[in-house]
Amino acid sequence: MEIFKTEMEGQIDFYNLIRRIDWTIPTIEDNTDWVVRWTLIEFKTSISDINKVLFQTIKYLSRMRNLGKKIPSQILLVSLNNEKAYLFESINFLTEIETQYIWWASKNNNDFSTNIKSQNINYKENVIEIINILKNEEFIKVNVDKNNIVWLSKTYYEIINDWSQEMKIEKKYHKLEFVNELVNPNYLNIFPYSKNKEEVYEKSKKEFPWLIDCLNDKFLQKELWAFYTPDPYVKKATELLRIAISKIPKWNDYIILDRCSGTGQLENFLTPEELSHCVLSTYETWEWNVLYNKFIDKVRLIIPPEVSAENSLVEGWDALSRHFILWEQTWIEPLQESYKACIKQLNDYISNPKCNIIIFENPPYRDQSAWNDKNKNLKSKETFVKKEFIKSWTNQASHRDLSNLFIWSAWKYYLKKKMIFYYYLVL
Repeated sequence: MEIFKTEMEGQIDFYNLIRRIDWTIPTIEDNTDWVVRWTLIEFKTSISDINKVLFQTIKYLSRMRNLGKKIPSQILLVSLNNEKAYLFESINFLTEIETQYIWWASKNNNDFSTNIKSQNINYKENVIEIINILKNEEFIKVNVDKNNIVWLSKTYYEIINDWSQEMKIEKKYHKLEFVNELVNPNYLNIFPYSKNKEEVYEKSKKEFPWLIDCLNDKFLQKELWAFYTPDPYVKKATELLRIAISKIPKWNDYIILDRCSGTGQLENFLTPEELSHCVLSTYETWEWNVLYNKFIDKVRLIIPPEVSAENSLVEGWDALSRHFILWEQTWIEPLQESYKACIKQLNDYISNPKCNIIIFENPPYRDQSAWNDKNKNLKSKETFVKKEFIKSWTNQASHRDLSNLFIWSAWKYYLKKKMIFYYYLVL
């Protein structure tokens, strides 16, 4: 029996032993002491406490799960200096794998114990048995939660997109496609998150509403350029908002207008009284669903008042469009009555001399020309506001930034009275 001074020496010997019989078995990569193919292998020069080493590998699998990766169905612990291997089934530790761990995988493992017994193998005497174990191609399914939802979406889009042809985009995938995957998994090794789309919306708004902005594929994210707003920025913005509210005359009404509210992250720390003055709008169906269910009985108005679950974007309700900004009966005639009433209500606030307007939003940033230069088949969106912005003798460079359109339109169309405020949060 050979005695190895380092794990690396033993790992090389282990793989040389196996590959002399079957060269198709993948070799160790990156000089790591844990190797993932279809089996997670953890090497030690000697294993005195199996539970301790097993828990270390469980932490590795937990990290893999959080990164949206497939979870191997087997764990193989290899004690090199006594030529022993201990085989466990990963599914037996699903609860532990789906637990979030803070410290290094190799630390604080002494207290873990399990009654589950391993299959013990002398790997030098049973090389064929080890090879058959390593040929296993099965993975276990995992549950979806706040710890892995974002990386699962990234993995999903990588599978269904040809990322090698990034400059030849055929389609930009929206999170509604990902919702279908959560209901009926075809590409990911996950248990169904919900029975139907409606249940996905209900569960996600309770479990991870702050992550919804992150679930589009990277191309659509860049086109919308709307991302999650961290809590420290939200808290600071809330402080500034309250300064603005304190300056409003006591005899006046006021509204807090957020035209790009997403899932309402910016409103998370507002009091019920402050929320009762909010007028919120968003442009994506899933985000609208979260926003609506989260705030419908708390805020003054949500625009639009309803959406079609079949569309990925809230079509026709771009905050930079003509009918959103201008109350024109003939222009919005084709729209439903509830939509007309919604826009009229907003315009009534704007035109009321006794109602102050506070613009409180985190506008999406995008250098539109730079994005279009790289992606010739994506044309810059010529919104009503952009056309008017160009007419107002602004310079060409300013037209490139989508956030400029929000800022300019706020001053142009909403902030027309004394004691008016605009808070623009830049990340």
